[in-house]
Amino acid sequence: MNAPLATLHDPAVIELAKQLRELAGDDDLAFIDTLDGASSAVDAVRSAIRQEAAYASMEEAAKALSQRYAARASDFASRRERIRNAIDA
Repeated sequence: MNAPLATLHDPAVIELAKQLRELAGDDDLAFIDTLDGASSAVDAVRSAIRQEAAYASMEEAAKALSQRYAARASDFASRRERIRNAIDA
């Protein structure tokens, strides 16, 4: 790997290496090939972390919009009800 040494101590990188080790089992060559094939396991982890953060942001935005639209729908329903009551009166 061509990653800086500090990056190799990143908990996410360590966890990824552990997961790859579990997948490879006792086959050291398979483990090394997997690390090399993911040649940039660090880049893969960074990308996954960025994607997770992006999805978390999108989730929060969608929830906020959902709340906003629910409030608008409630307001429209109230207006409709007031008009209906005025017509029936």
